[in-house]
Amino acid sequence: MSTDFKFGSSFFINKLYKEFCGIQKSYKEAQYIIIGIPYETTVTYRPGTKFAPSYIREASTNIETYCILSKMYFEDVEFYDIGDIDVNGVKIEEALRRISMVIEDIKRENKFPVCIGGEHSITYGIVRSIKPDTLVIFDAHLDLRDEYPITIKYGHATVMRRIYEDLGIDNIIYIGSRAFSKEEFNFATKKGFKIFSSDEINENIKYIIDELSDLLNKSKRLYISVDMDVFDPSVAPGVGTPEPYGINFKDFLNIIKNVLDKRIEGFDIVETSPLFDNGISSVLAAKIIFECVSFLYKKSKTKG
Repeated sequence: MSTDFKFGSSFFINKLYKEFCGIQKSYKEAQYIIIGIPYETTVTYRPGTKFAPSYIREASTNIETYCILSKMYFEDVEFYDIGDIDVNGVKIEEALRRISMVIEDIKRENKFPVCIGGEHSITYGIVRSIKPDTLVIFDAHLDLRDEYPITIKYGHATVMRRIYEDLGIDNIIYIGSRAFSKEEFNFATKKGFKIFSSDEINENIKYIIDELSDLLNKSKRLYISVDMDVFDPSVAPGVGTPEPYGINFKDFLNIIKNVLDKRIEGFDIVETSPLFDNGISSVLAAKIIFECVSFLYKKSKTKG
């Protein structure tokens, strides 16, 4: 793998043989930086998210690169795959520290991080460095538990609670959520977090898109996190915690294209557990990266 990048935290990067989409361009010229974060320590149901970056990269080299939203080919995007952050076998606090350091270095060079998890806890480390004012979360769950399991404060089921409490980000918008505890729902309601359930999306997606546009109108710095369990298990069965009655890919594209613009500071795609299906979920995750990155790239090249 080419290594034409050098920054302070680069010693945390493991270089891979196979790059995303099977292409490696120039780090210097790249706008979008692909980063694998194979962290998996707090998973409480189905393991395997640590394998997701490699499986998603594999899928990206074996599907066509034409993108529906941008009407362009992904190989025409200026991107660079730096490899994986070395977080295997370390405690959550250290993993989050390493993630934050790498993201800070990438953002310092005015590049856009595209992070492939790994479990959802990685979002804390990313967001801590990006400091957005709004989070748009595609997720079946709210991840607002205070501890889960007991005594675990930093994990995949508590990540949004910690982002709110530790980082002070209170403009959190959930899309496709449908599975949460009483504690979480009451907390979200009390704090004014907006939840667009999968049921509401299935009933009237146009209303959701219009309402979402209004909610984002005053935001200046956005971050997007896509937990693959937002999709119905019939669409993405290979996830850590599947929940029935999720959204489909068509609705996802219709929503995401109305969110992606120059205010987006980065995004992640998490919770793919590739050992629990025949590759469908990894292919879908790779396609989501194709679509989102190429759409943002085309918008950045369009005047006005």
